[in-house]
Amino acid sequence: MLIRHVDAGRSVLVGFDFPYGFPAGTAAALGLPDPAWLAIWSEFRRLVRDDQDQGANNRFELADELNRRLGQTGPFWGHPHGRVFSHLAPTRPAYPCGGLDERRRTDRAIRGAKPVWQLFGIGSVGSQALLGIRWLSELVDDGRLRPVTKVWPFETGCTLPMRPTGPRVVHAEIYPSMVPIAEEPGQVRDALQVKALAHHLARSDANGSLAALFAAPASHEAAALEEGWILGATAPSRV
Repeated sequence: MLIRHVDAGRSVLVGFDFPYGFPAGTAAALGLPDPAWLAIWSEFRRLVRDDQDQGANNRFELADELNRRLGQTGPFWGHPHGRVFSHLAPTRPAYPCGGLDERRRTDRAIRGAKPVWQLFGIGSVGSQALLGIRWLSELVDDGRLRPVTKVWPFETGCTLPMRPTGPRVVHAEIYPSMVPIAEEPGQVRDALQVKALAHHLARSDANGSLAALFAAPASHEAAALEEGWILGATAPSRV
């Protein structure tokens, strides 16, 4: 789909609803080099096993191994009842864990955003991050798309780059729940939220206000380049 848009000369904003990064210091604690976000993406692409045909993956085993490398029973946590891991507990550890915070700065800017460490249970996003980053990394690095692709804010800074004369693809982390929706009987809430956010972003593009959504608070710009940022999250909250 993206290749068809690019071949037609269009620009596309692509958003996925999972964290694109981890709390500051995660890559260093794992012994990974700078840039931190890219090192983590590369590590997940190397280690994640996700068999779409069989519906099987190694996310819990990988989290257990990452916790071992961090020397903790955490910061990753959560797994199905009946499974046992040496370094992955079913319940939340105390944070900071191994010197790592529970939430990224952008998570604190969005009411209701869940921490990336939780792998299992209501509202958890950790599993989506482990598996999603692995596939997102492959999509970004596709040989036909890489020359026109940028990942915000890691490769762009906390700004929307100027539109080029040719096509482009901009990837940005989204949080559909931040846009209010009108409930519709018989409709899946998640689907309504995704549609509402897509329409909101399209209207913002049309009226010239889209670029403002790509800004992070000045006090958090440095952290955003390591942790990532949620598109449209502007002011830290007390959550």
